[in-house]
Amino acid sequence: MNWKDHPIVVAAIATGSSIAFCVTFIVPIYEKNNLNKISELEKADTALNEKLVKATEELLQEKNKNEDTRKKLSNEIKEKSTKILELQEEDRLNSETPFPKGFRSVQLLDNVNNIEAAYKDNKISKTKLWISVDIDDNLFSSVTYYPITFGDSKRISHVLFHFKQLDSINIDENFNIVRKTDDDLKKYRDSLYNATLKILKEKYGESKYDPEEQEHRFYINKFWQISLTARGMVISTIYEPKSILNQNIDNKKNQHEAISQRY
Repeated sequence: MNWKDHPIVVAAIATGSSIAFCVTFIVPIYEKNNLNKISELEKADTALNEKLVKATEELLQEKNKNEDTRKKLSNEIKEKSTKILELQEEDRLNSETPFPKGFRSVQLLDNVNNIEAAYKDNKISKTKLWISVDIDDNLFSSVTYYPITFGDSKRISHVLFHFKQLDSINIDENFNIVRKTDDDLKKYRDSLYNATLKILKEKYGESKYDPEEQEHRFYINKFWQISLTARGMVISTIYEPKSILNQNIDNKKNQHEAISQRY
């Protein structure tokens, strides 16, 4: 038998031919197919990234648009709330007394014992220097009376109405905790301050502003003084309280008594 015809040789030649054929024809085709698939995947990935970028940009634009709308609506609500507050409060003051309606039963120079009688249902806190009463009001959260000793009694020398404070933490309708920002708290305080200042100017005319104390002062009927600060509204008299109390028939004291009896 010719060695070329031996089965092993024939098988080897056939195998070699197959390998050569695969290397020459099959492998390049397979590699090309892979390259085509990779290219297609890369194109698909690029297109997907472009869609993602576009969607992100659109989402950001929509978010900014919604934020602008929210701010605009928020400002409109605050402006309307301030106006409503002004309309509600302007009738509580009159030209004869700076004490808001509902808080005229206790006046300057009154005995401090009148405070507990006037606020039987309110929480009252006391120290040697002041007596504070928690109140439910549109503008104020509490009112503090400052006593002076006169003979055997203590009399009220001046009164501070504290502006309400916005709660820094609230619970929304879904029972989520919502924290107010410092800017929210400041805007709320400013709205109360500005509303009160506008009301006082409409009732008592222009104020005298003290830049050092940062307060507006109003003088009423040559007796009362209102000092408006960031904390609240202070009501006092332009005279030294004890000098008025010492002059039982003084016209200024008579004026105070007439106001007390009227309200």
